[in-house]
Amino acid sequence: MGEGVGAAGQITVQSVVSSATMEGMVQFRWPEGSRGCQLTAVEAVQHALAILEAAARATTDAFLFRFLTDQLKTPPDAAAKVLQEFRAYCLRREPENWQEPPCAP
Repeated sequence: MGEGVGAAGQITVQSVVSSATMEGMVQFRWPEGSRGCQLTAVEAVQHALAILEAAARATTDAFLFRFLTDQLKTPPDAAAKVLQEFRAYCLRREPENWQEPPCAP
């Protein structure tokens, strides 16, 4: 991981200095044919934390779903409903921790 240009099809991340504001920015470049974006350092940190949190949630979701379907023999549609209820429960308990930062246009 790091800065610079990645292989074809990868999102790359690079630190830059804005020519307009002279502030440090983080530049994202999507695979060829897509546009990228620039975020302030603060916005980039917010997105990085959101990605880490989503990755942790994805691991929890996968474990819970597999446990329900493999170990408890819960039908997949019922297991999906349990996941929805679990997310709703977490959102009610800690709404500030389950709010995703908006994506920059």
